[in-house]
Amino acid sequence: MQSTSQPAPPILTLWTRIPIFSRRICPSLPSPPLMLLTVLLLMGAACKKSSQTIAKGQLIQADGSVVDPVKNKKLPNVKLYLFGAYNTYSGVDYIIGPLDSTLTDAAGNFSIRYLAEGLSLDYALTLFNDATSSYPSQSYVADAGHLEYPFYLSHQVSGLTISARELNYARIHLQVSSNPYDTLHLRITSESGYFYLGYSFVGESIDTVLLARFLPDEANAFQYIAQPASLLDSGFVRQVTDVVNPGLSDTITLDQTILSVYDLPLTQN
Repeated sequence: MQSTSQPAPPILTLWTRIPIFSRRICPSLPSPPLMLLTVLLLMGAACKKSSQTIAKGQLIQADGSVVDPVKNKKLPNVKLYLFGAYNTYSGVDYIIGPLDSTLTDAAGNFSIRYLAEGLSLDYALTLFNDATSSYPSQSYVADAGHLEYPFYLSHQVSGLTISARELNYARIHLQVSSNPYDTLHLRITSESGYFYLGYSFVGESIDTVLLARFLPDEANAFQYIAQPASLLDSGFVRQVTDVVNPGLSDTITLDQTILSVYDLPLTQN
């Protein structure tokens, strides 16, 4: 354990390029205006097909497992959410919902059945409502490289493997002899940024043992932060940060002793 404080060519270009090249090969091709009309009609048909919602009442089914790619094991009791998709200016976004949810069983397997509501173009499964954060009660976070799993217009998906990361434990003994700011915050964040956990401690002095979580196999920052009212608009806080790379340890133990929060360095937030 280590510790360290082209753009697409315009339609006019399409019209002028295709007929000249094509008529050289096949003189019987239609004239340029007719060819352009044909291309536009085909494009319109493709767009209409891609924007067609799945019929209301259509049965949507999926099954598979949730696996931790670092620990190479299936994960039980993982909650998965089903989202629907619709077209936006940026493309297809899976932001309708959550429409339904399911849990993996003791063996890490899941199945879900859903009757389409008639508003979605496609469906996808994701690990959490908010895949970029976690809370003290959670045991897993989404794999940073795989946040959602689209069905790609299929009504039945079988053998889907979803990646997730299992969190390990950090036993933290925190002692603060003098805390005139009254509140001390602890933030735990992973190097990838896909795990965040926050705690707050209140009191003029603090002596407590906390069983927290961390993301194994990458660096995790443990930040102890005090911010009095006088510093709220200044952009500065008093804080100290321990960066720990625990590897795959199931549980790590950390001790943090602060004589006074006034001893914490003043840093820009």
